Amino acid sequence: MTISKLISTYQIDRVGLLKIDIEGGEFAVFADEDLPWLRVVDQIALEIHPGFGDVADLVGKIRGHGFEVDLRNNNGRQVDAVGTQVEYAYCTTPERH
Repeated sequence: MTISKLISTYQIDRVGLLKIDIEGGEFAVFADEDLPWLRVVDQIALEIHPGFGDVADLVGKIRGHGFEVDLRNNNGRQVDAVGTQVEYAYCTTPERH
């Protein structure tokens, strides 16, 4: 089942916080070019596994839907999307708060 299908099936009109920790599957979730379900999401806490995909592309897709993305390593230090140290992304949409 996809996130889009869950939101549609259960008629969800708002997701305050979406936590994604699926051991590399995060790249498949955001692989679609059309991600309409992101319109109902205010915040995303995302664990990233760089060995499974292109982190910069993943972050670009999230930013392209209006999110600000704060990338962190396992020690909580801020990192950029091109490094392999990215482990977490905290994504917010300021206009929806």
